[in-house]
Amino acid sequence: AVILLDEADINIYKTGKQRSSILERKMVVKILNKKGYKYASMIIPYAEGTEINDIQARTILPDGTIIPLDHELIFDVNMYPGFILYADIRAKRFTMPAIEENCIVEYRWTQMTKDFTYWTRWYFQHDEPTMISRYTVRCWSQWDIKWKAYGIDVEMDKDEYPDGFKAIRRWEVRDIPPFISETGMPPGSNNIGNIMFS
Repeated sequence: AVILLDEADINIYKTGKQRSSILERKMVVKILNKKGYKYASMIIPYAEGTEINDIQARTILPDGTIIPLDHELIFDVNMYPGFILYADIRAKRFTMPAIEENCIVEYRWTQMTKDFTYWTRWYFQHDEPTMISRYTVRCWSQWDIKWKAYGIDVEMDKDEYPDGFKAIRRWEVRDIPPFISETGMPPGSNNIGNIMFS
């Protein structure tokens, strides 16, 4: 498969002591053959205090026919059914319709998180080549977001605004080769192209 677009846009809010964020996630993948069928199944994990909303997905066949995902086929499941200690970790799960070679699958959703501490990691690199990977953070311009890149060269673009206004910080990388693991290599998080925030 080829990942045509892998994108996330997070908007961080703070009102008094209340903090929340809304993450908009989008991915577009071209499936070339049966090895790429794994991208037809999607699992979106979430925990208490997090909501997954507005899931939209569709398959675009080689002849241009568009087949949307039936919302009745989106299931809310326990992420780790065999482990009682993780019973609060759930997931939205669905499988794309009408998959065939040389089709394109596209999915997007919104994740709202309340009362959070902002820290996360964004992976630019996957097992397949990625054409465009983009991560955007929207938060108050005076906030100092600390970040570090691992395994990839990337710079931050920032739109400057006065204090008290939302600023946009964006990291984008294009034409990323697939990550190929090797026997006995160090942990993947140190080698796969990613950025980590705090």
